[in-house]
Formats: sequence, C-alpha cells, structure tokens
Amino acid sequence: FLYFIGWEDTTRENAEMTMTNRGDSNVTLSDRSDGVSCVTINDMMVVYGGGVADKVWVLHLEQLRWEAVSCRGEVPPARKHHTAVGYKGEMYVFGGVTGQGPDNTLHALNVTGRHGFSWERVEGVGRVPAPRSHHTAVVMGDDMFVFGGSQGDEPTVGSIRRLASQGFYDVHRFNITSCTWDLYVHHDTVQPCLWGHSVAPFRHFLLYFGGFSLGDYTTIMRTSDMASTIADIQPPTATLNDVVYILNLHTKEWTRSSPKGIAPAPRALHNGFTFGSEMVVFGGVGLDDNGLPVPVNDSWKWDIATGRWDRIDFCLKHWKSAKLMYAIHASILYVSQKLTTVHTLDLRMGGEWQEVHCDVTGLTTPTVKQYPPLPRRDLDIGVGIGLGMLEPPPPPPVSQMPNRYPVFMGDPKVMSPRRRKQVDFEVEQRALVKDEMRSRLREEMLAEGGFARESEIERLQKQIADLKVQMDEMAKVAKQRELNDRRPPEAPLVPPAPPKVDPELTREVSRLVDAVSHLKSISAAAAQTPRPASP
Repeated sequence: FLYFIGWEDTTRENAEMTMTNRGDSNVTLSDRSDGVSCVTINDMMVVYGGGVADKVWVLHLEQLRWEAVSCRGEVPPARKHHTAVGYKGEMYVFGGVTGQGPDNTLHALNVTGRHGFSWERVEGVGRVPAPRSHHTAVVMGDDMFVFGGSQGDEPTVGSIRRLASQGFYDVHRFNITSCTWDLYVHHDTVQPCLWGHSVAPFRHFLLYFGGFSLGDYTTIMRTSDMASTIADIQPPTATLNDVVYILNLHTKEWTRSSPKGIAPAPRALHNGFTFGSEMVVFGGVGLDDNGLPVPVNDSWKWDIATGRWDRIDFCLKHWKSAKLMYAIHASILYVSQKLTTVHTLDLRMGGEWQEVHCDVTGLTTPTVKQYPPLPRRDLDIGVGIGLGMLEPPPPPPVSQMPNRYPVFMGDPKVMSPRRRKQVDFEVEQRALVKDEMRSRLREEMLAEGGFARESEIERLQKQIADLKVQMDEMAKVAKQRELNDRRPPEAPLVPPAPPKVDPELTREVSRLVDAVSHLKSISAAAAQTPRPASP
C-alpha cells in the first residue's frame, strides 16, 4: 500500500494491500515515499516521488477515486524533496535528491495527452540553477520561479558563503515556452537563506514563509572575514523562521513582514497556499523546549492587506507527521492524511469540514493505460505480403526534414526538442484549419450545384463500366460456344451458354455514352462562363 510523508501510518490495518513495482516482489511503500510532491491538474491530484520512479498516484477529485498509473517516455530517476508545479496539463518536476545526490534536471509529465501519462526531459538553456533539494517552485504566467533549498551536506559558514557567491540563493526564473533559464533576482542582505519553506503567489507578489534560516548573512560574512579559517568549517546559526518575506516581481525588491500580535510558531516543511486575499499555512515541523523536532498540529491564515495572523479550525486535531497532501479544485480544499479518507472544505462558502471515503481499489492493481496501436505498413513483395511493420520507421534527421516551418517560427535545426514539438503542433493546427476551410468551400459549392453535373457523370460512368463487364462476359461465352461447335464429336462439350449479346443492351450502352458526352460538354461550357463574386 502507499503511505506518504504526512500521512498516517496504518501499516497494520493495510498490511495485506501492497504495490508491485515492475513485476518485482511486493514492496510496502511506507518507508519509501518520503518527500513526495502533490500537484493539482484539472480535476486530478497527482502525487509523485519516493522510491518508485515509473508510476504516479492520481486522486480523481470529483469521483474521489485513487489510481496508480504507469508512465512511459523518458522516466526520470526516483527522487524525493523535489518541487512539482502544474502548467497547461503538464507537471514540471525540478531538483530533488536521487540516488546520485542532489539533482538539477527538469522533467515534464504530460497527464492529458492521448498517449497517456508520458515523461519528457526538458533541456533548458541559459543559467541552470545548481543541484538542490528542499527548495520551492511556483508558476506565474509562463514563468517558473525557483528559490532556496540545500545541497544535502551539513551547512557551514564557508559553504553558505561559497553557495551565495555562486548564486545558489538567487531567485531563478525558467520560461516554459522558450525553455530558457535566467537569474531573476540577485541575493541581497534582506533576502534570507531558506530551505524547507513555503511559497504562495498573490498577484505579482511571491509570499515566502517559514523554513530553516541559515543565520544572518551579513553576520556570517563579517565573522568569516575577521576570524580564522576555522570559522569557515563551523556550522551557522540555523533557526526556524516565522517571518513572511514578500518578493515584488515587478520591482524585484524584497520586503520583510514581521509577525503582528498572535502569530504561528516557527516551522518548516509545512504547506502554504493563497485563496482570495489570504495566505493559509498548516502543518510542518517545529522544535520543542529541548530543541528536538516535533510535528506542528495547527493551521493559520494571514491577511495580506493588514499583515495579521488568525488561527483557524482544521480538519485534523492531531497527526503524526509534518506534511499533508492537499489540493484545491473548484474552490474546494481537499486534505488527505491517509488514502481511505479525505477531508473537504468549501473555501468560498465556508462551513464545516466534511470527511468522505475514497475508492482505493485502483491502487491494488496499477493501471496500465491502453495506447492506440502503432501504424502498420506492408513490406515489399519479396519479403512477404501482409506481414506489416511492428514499429513505424524512425524520423529523418533534422538536416533532412522538409521545409514545413514558416520563417517566423525559426530554423528547426537550432530549435530545442521542446520548441520543435510546439512548432510541429502549430503547423498541424494550421493544416487542420486549411482542411476545414476547403471542406466548407466544397459544401458551399455543392449547395450551389457546382458539382452536381460531376456527380451525375461519375454515376453514369460507373453504370457504363458495369454494363461493359456484362457484355465482355457474354462475348466470352458466345466465343466458347462457337469453339464447341467446331470440336469433333468425341471431344467433351461445354455446357450450353446463353445467347449472344443482346442488341438492346448494346443500344443502352450507346445511349449512356452519348449522355456522358453531352454532360461533359455542358460542364465545359459552364466552366468558361464567369461566376459572380460570392458575398
């Protein structure tokens, strides 16, 4: 069975329900699904990560039905503590920790294509962020903004200074349409060094809250400059953060909003989102009086206009782990602690939390999507007729591709694979539009009677061909009968045949041929006559 970080461990209750990965032995995922991601795409909550690389888990929000889906394409390595965002029917996964350590590759999972769930590695150009985990990513328009994180090693004063000088704590931007990376906001003294924090978009602002703050950057710089080299290997002052940092994407300026009045306890690895003019955070990890990590079981909302915090009721009073899986669809908030149940709340109308049960039968047997068959082509006669090709031929190299791209779309030889795919889609759409225009024009001409004579000619020609076939058959029979008359008596005779060609049938063929010639002459005369312009 499947258990995510932040989901109640019910191993005893569901020990008999296990998942199978690629036909291997049954593996319980209670200890292999740490650091998974959760994204809302259309009416689905897509969960990815942990110890399984080639599957995703989907909760259909309208039917409240779970499903394990096998993926195809360029499947990325298994990872955890990555980020995932949704954009136009695709899930973009960046970074995280793989078996080789921190990663900085970007992968896209198409969940709405006709070929099922398919992975693709996105090769971006420009200044790609350094490998990282425990960072945040958010989509604004066509851009994805990446900030913060860690590289897995125990941070030191020297490592923070080195990473900051290399732009690790800068805000990076990835344009999804052009597949380009760039450094959007440089690190400054106001900007913190965070990991395990949350991000929530609001208009042209990004709201960062919580996380582990690796000390005051200016203090670290002064200490490491004045002290000996031993200071570089000392751990920095890492504290839990309870400050809201606001990034203005228009001015590229940071603003620090300190808590006012009653405020939530500092936390990390929590959830955060915006709805209307409020930011909501819940869950996470805090520290007790002895400095040990403990789950934080509360939920708060922050008024963006006034900067004040208010505690709100939550569906769960206590839960054993830090992070919960959640989704927002049609103003309904879905929160899941375990697979069998989900809690819902209408964010627009308010009211009480509702607990409903989920259908988990789709998890015991992973779903295998039925893809359309590949095209088949007959082989040469020398090889065998009708055997067919099991796979389509490989596409020609870019240098041999026909010139089917308009000039303004760019040269296909220098396009990235993702840009070329977008251009192919646009060209196909243009071809579909042209075909539709031709069909409409043909329908209009048929309505005016322009092709009526052609249809009548085709019908008469087919009738003539059928009559000629009958005449040929009758002529063959008559010839065979004549040969039988010339044979000697001892030769076997062919059964008697029908009489010779009917003269009436010959006259009918002649009449039809004359009718066809007459209609063709009428069509030729009509084609030379100019038509009035269509309105």
